[in-house]
Amino acid sequence: MRYFTPIFKGIKPRGVMRNTQYFKALWLGAALFTFAALGVETPASSTAVVAPVSKPAKWIAGIEIRPSFVIPGDEYNTQNYAQMGYQLGSGAQFVFRQEFRTNLYNPKLAPGGDGMHLSTDDAFFRARVNDVYALTGSLSLNYEGRLYLPTNAQKRDAGMITAMRNYARFRAKLSPTLSLFVEEIPILHAYSQPGAIVRGKAEANPIVENRVVLAAEWVFASQWKLFFPLTMRSTRYRDYAPKAKHNDAWAHKLYFWPEVVYALSPTLSLGAAFMTESLVKADFSDLNFAESLKRGTAQIILSAQL
Repeated sequence: MRYFTPIFKGIKPRGVMRNTQYFKALWLGAALFTFAALGVETPASSTAVVAPVSKPAKWIAGIEIRPSFVIPGDEYNTQNYAQMGYQLGSGAQFVFRQEFRTNLYNPKLAPGGDGMHLSTDDAFFRARVNDVYALTGSLSLNYEGRLYLPTNAQKRDAGMITAMRNYARFRAKLSPTLSLFVEEIPILHAYSQPGAIVRGKAEANPIVENRVVLAAEWVFASQWKLFFPLTMRSTRYRDYAPKAKHNDAWAHKLYFWPEVVYALSPTLSLGAAFMTESLVKADFSDLNFAESLKRGTAQIILSAQL
């Protein structure tokens, strides 16, 4: 318990109260997007547990490599993951996933900006259950829980113990090829200290976070899939030092991360993606649309799933 005692230090009611109206608006917007904008009626009598579909249980594994170009710094790297797990006959999955990076070229690195510089990013255990409820014939709820490990060196040096995420994902299937999604993702961060010095600058550690994702998925020409998500991240940081980054404050990020993927086979796919920087300032003081596109990340997707 001594590791978790300092986690809640520095949270002040005034910080939460300032954001009450913001979270109410966020929840209302997500609800309207799901039910009103989609035109889906969900009377109470239509709610029912989905009967599990029996499938052979099996081991699952996968690897994804994403060569990435970071604009405008002429930085090339790969953002990747490898995972392994088990899928039950009901379709529920239990997976361990490790994310990692390699360098292709970075002028900030000496000498020459080359070398692999392999490093581990986040690692987590994941439990996923699809079609938990069918609210109507076309609207369903999926659930995913994640428990993170301190495998990222920068986060570990900052005092990370773990992070816990819960994904509630509503899917509205409008047609055999078009689906819309709303995800609500509350996150708890656990650090042994309120902040750390990162690359020579003081930064406060996060304590709680909420993400809302609005997305559309379009499957076309049978083998092509376009996924277009808009994500809002709102993070509360601890009280570390007066001049530390995000000290005792909320920070917000709104960004797009669309991707298009072509299925070469049932297990192999090739695609491309582009992740923008935040479309708004961290304190919501101004829009940042033009700058977000100039400082985005372009990616190629190479995926193999067994």
